[in-house]
Amino acid sequence: MARTLDKEQREAVETDRLAIVVVAGAGSGKTEVVARRIERLLADSSPNDRRVLALSYTTKAADELEERLSETSVDLDLVDAQTIHSFAHELVRQHGSWEGFSPEPEILARDEDRVELLTAWLADAGTHIDPDEVPGVLRELDVARARLRTAYLLDDYLTALAARKALDYPAMLEVATRLVARDWLRNQLVETYGHVIVDEAQNLTPAQYGLISAILGPCP
Repeated sequence: MARTLDKEQREAVETDRLAIVVVAGAGSGKTEVVARRIERLLADSSPNDRRVLALSYTTKAADELEERLSETSVDLDLVDAQTIHSFAHELVRQHGSWEGFSPEPEILARDEDRVELLTAWLADAGTHIDPDEVPGVLRELDVARARLRTAYLLDDYLTALAARKALDYPAMLEVATRLVARDWLRNQLVETYGHVIVDEAQNLTPAQYGLISAILGPCP
């Protein structure tokens, strides 16, 4: 059942401003506002208008939005509700050949696989590292990559990933951002999506924000 919106929530749903920010705490009806705004945007569009890209920080948030949209008049085929990482993965699967990846690139989702990769790469280069220390090193690298910073052994790890033609979760963002920097792909996304909505934007890392900024392009 749709909840009644207050004055500020209705303004967020109905505004025609190009870009808006909605500040809302937990349990305040944020998902309802997002769903109703998507419904309103699509209702005001012609059948040939572009789709809505709705990016969430977590899988749970993306699932909740899809569930709420299913209770509205929205044609779900016109909304791509995904996490930022799943959207990045999709871009790499579709266009990763431009970066040397296969349509189904290897994903190193387990820390054990990443530890093995870095340990073996350093060993081949004549550098010894205690395997017990590698998980901590990788955590530091992940933080640095999320913040778009450099770190000790980062170049080695990225080179090892590239040599294996594999991805980990941070690499999905890195490769997708490089892909979207190509004008033809960004233009394709602009033609596909008329609106981009980001849920839980306060949690975005600089790397995630960089991908979204690349999709949106320069401010008009």
